[in-house]
Amino acid sequence: MAVFALVGLSLVAGFCLLALLALTDQKSRRAAKRTSFDRKEFDDFCVILVREGGLRIVEKNRTPERLDLVAKNPAPLFGGEYLVRGLYRESREPIPVAEILEFSESVSQEKVLKGVLITNGTFPPDLSTIGESKPIEFLEITPSSADKLRPSSPASRADRSSPSLEPQRGYTPRRRSTS
Repeated sequence: MAVFALVGLSLVAGFCLLALLALTDQKSRRAAKRTSFDRKEFDDFCVILVREGGLRIVEKNRTPERLDLVAKNPAPLFGGEYLVRGLYRESREPIPVAEILEFSESVSQEKVLKGVLITNGTFPPDLSTIGESKPIEFLEITPSSADKLRPSSPASRADRSSPSLEPQRGYTPRRRSTS
């Protein structure tokens, strides 16, 4: 009888240790998740996002504060230029309203089809009233959300390894013959 009690106690202690080990493993995995990008990763992700959206980068300008891309949609019917701005932040700090308004004005002045403002920071809560009259998309990204947005096809994985910030050239739209 004592042997059965000892075996039962050992089993209970073993299961408790396994549960504790699993809990510790979950906590270490959560701690290992990255909470921010470095600047190169952020810029690379912006380029990948634009290209995976079907746009061709025709111009780029990188400053210490931001990455500006002019991209074209090559589709003849839905084509047009897009202004994409990536605002990099060291931490999840908020983007000042003045920067958003400045981008909004740039979209108007450049007469592009749409503006896309991407940041790894945060946008102010009243964002909908700031850019409501302009065709602008706002994207807040984190490393975990970026992993969800990244495409999973083998061809695009190869592109992700080292996206070039150089503009893409040489695209000629194909025209269908009507005969």
